[in-house]
Amino acid sequence: MAAAPLPALLETVEALGPLIRENALVGQRERRLPAALVDAFHDAGLFRLLVAPEFGGLGLREIEAAGVVEAVARHDASAAWSVMIANSTAGYTRALDPAVTREILSPPRTVVAGVVNPHTVTLTAAEDGYILNGRAPFASGCTHASWLGGGGLLKGAASARFEPGALLLAFVPAGKGEILDTWNVTGLRGSGSHDVLFTDVFVPERYVANNANVPATRAGATIAAVAVGAARHAIEAFGSLATGKVSFGSRSMVRDRPDAQIAMAKATGLVEAATALLSGYMAAYPDRVAGGPPHAPGDEANLRLACVTAADLAVQAVDHIAAAAGTSTLPEDSVIGLCWRDAHAVQQNISVQPRHYQETGRVLLGGG
Repeated sequence: MAAAPLPALLETVEALGPLIRENALVGQRERRLPAALVDAFHDAGLFRLLVAPEFGGLGLREIEAAGVVEAVARHDASAAWSVMIANSTAGYTRALDPAVTREILSPPRTVVAGVVNPHTVTLTAAEDGYILNGRAPFASGCTHASWLGGGGLLKGAASARFEPGALLLAFVPAGKGEILDTWNVTGLRGSGSHDVLFTDVFVPERYVANNANVPATRAGATIAAVAVGAARHAIEAFGSLATGKVSFGSRSMVRDRPDAQIAMAKATGLVEAATALLSGYMAAYPDRVAGGPPHAPGDEANLRLACVTAADLAVQAVDHIAAAAGTSTLPEDSVIGLCWRDAHAVQQNISVQPRHYQETGRVLLGGG
């Protein structure tokens, strides 16, 4: 797939905007990315933003991919989450031999879904491969995946390649895992992040790798971008609401209320600050490929701080908008209510949880 310039990709996302919005409630009902969007995203290459051109992808840098993810989230955060996770999980295949990575990723409509969870997934050495068992929760994208990745600990005796307790990645065709209907949630409901069950699945040797060999990524940035895009969507929706609705118990428009004006200004400022912070730190963060030098602790801390803070600011922005919108957020089909639920769900992801403030602060204070 030939790489498209970033402006062209953003134009493509904008052109897909009506389709994404039309299918947002479909995704909410079906608890998965609707088939119409799966096809459209394949056609646009959105599932292959970070996949290298030699494997049939667009080969974008992560700072560019984050901009595309945010653009999708300005129409629907669940759809953006599906784009983000497809690109993140495809990156895990780079821990394999390049020939195997090419085998998995080169088919033009490949999507990889999966979870690394050492508490619930295990592998056991077997002749010419491994036996994969366990339940992988939060397997976003599993409903439209062609490959599944299960990450877990090597159980029992050592294999020829790995010591017991090593954290391994195993990749299998999607039909080898059973999708459990578990995604009954309120936020990011349209992402289809069901659990996947692996029961005595044989995985040939070549499809197993050490998780430590996955090249370093900035996945937290694309995750934060989903929250930022959701906040921008909420701000847009509130602008439409405020200019077309009379406040309850009043003859004035919502836009004329001081609290609505303050909320709009605060939310806009917070989102612009989030975007600037994320873009600035991503641009300054040194790239690293497999075998390259590790990042300095300060580099890691600064990028982590940028991702966590950007998501946090986006959530604060949506909170201001939801408070000003009042009961208009309560209906199931409320855009502002949906954005509020989605942004808060994004912040629960381990990469951008506020608890990381403490560890990054420790590093910034010289604690290592």
